Amino acid sequence: ANPENSCLYVIPKGSDPGYLKGDDPPEEEEEEEEDGNKSKDIDVDEKQQFSDPLSRALNTKQSYQNIRALPRQPGQSVIFTHRILHWGSRGNKHALDVRPRIAISFVYSDVEFEAPYLSGESLSSVDSDDCDNGKIKWNSPSFSIRLLLVCAQLLIYYQRFNLSTATLRAC
Repeated sequence: ANPENSCLYVIPKGSDPGYLKGDDPPEEEEEEEEDGNKSKDIDVDEKQQFSDPLSRALNTKQSYQNIRALPRQPGQSVIFTHRILHWGSRGNKHALDVRPRIAISFVYSDVEFEAPYLSGESLSSVDSDDCDNGKIKWNSPSFSIRLLLVCAQLLIYYQRFNLSTATLRAC
């Protein structure tokens, strides 16, 4: 893959303000009003800014200079964290090399970096035969958990697939 026939593009960690800090807006502060009621100080523009990580990373014309292409030869791979902002491009329809590419993902989560979406208890059990040895048997997630993970991906990437409102609501 190369920029001519389609490529993976990224925004490096140092150019992404949400890479280490996350993309959640700061906690809203409650203020007590004169009548004794409490209200939350809500800055709509600030919330909007945090809702779109790409807009945060590309907030000036100059910041587009930070985008990097990651061209690869056939058989080569690329390894990166899910936190890096990344996307693929459309190839030039006149490109000479238009062979299809296959993407495969393997995921590993370090709880020191980011809390996992699934608890270890939902994926493991102690084998009664090996209870004294403390061996843990790792199970595949249940069907309902796998279905929830698929729905989560659909909700994250729904703009790319032109999903119907009914499909989105089902998730």
